Amino acid sequence: NDCILGCTDPLADNYDPGANAHDGELCQDSPVNTEDFSYLGEFNGHQYYISYDSPTWEEGKVLAESNNGYLAAITSEEENSFLSNLLVENSIDWVKIGLFQNLESEDYLEPNQGWEWVTGEVFDYQNWNPGEPNNVNGGEHYGILYSTGFWNDGVNITDELLLLELELGCADENACNYNSNAYDDGSCEYALENFDCEGNCIVDIDCAGDCAGDALEDECGVCNG
Repeated sequence: NDCILGCTDPLADNYDPGANAHDGELCQDSPVNTEDFSYLGEFNGHQYYISYDSPTWEEGKVLAESNNGYLAAITSEEENSFLSNLLVENSIDWVKIGLFQNLESEDYLEPNQGWEWVTGEVFDYQNWNPGEPNNVNGGEHYGILYSTGFWNDGVNITDELLLLELELGCADENACNYNSNAYDDGSCEYALENFDCEGNCIVDIDCAGDCAGDALEDECGVCNG
């Protein structure tokens, strides 16, 4: 296939659907700095990017968050398969993901306990390589995804690239569908005036039975609107 240079990031202003390669300089106004990351693909409203460099896991976590995303949190077999296929398609052997062992957790116990996602999502799906995690070298408190789809535990300083996840959704804390992990895509939904997000009236009901209606009751008990 011919190499067609252009912006491959669909969230950038100058996205080119005909392009199949870019150098990080071509994308404009992307929520992710394309001098640090290259767009890989989309799954269920989540965009995935790969870094050009391989900082430590701790540095990578900060870098991902400064780019409006987070190190990838893999919460289903379907997502895991999608991402491992992306790695194969792009000839990437392994990547750092947003899995870490919380040494302060009351559940912490080497080598299997205390693992968490950076997003705070429930850690109920896992796909460790047989015999992993094992903390064989000590200090192996960080997750790595292989192109085979299996996971390994590694130390902070390793040479894997970063897999960044950008979750599209509502980022307004005042909205009913607020998502603390989301990059805002304009999908926020709000409660009607005087109602909460469940449709309950949050003000006094007037004498006509309306939620903050205009009907007021005078001293004779007659409803006047």
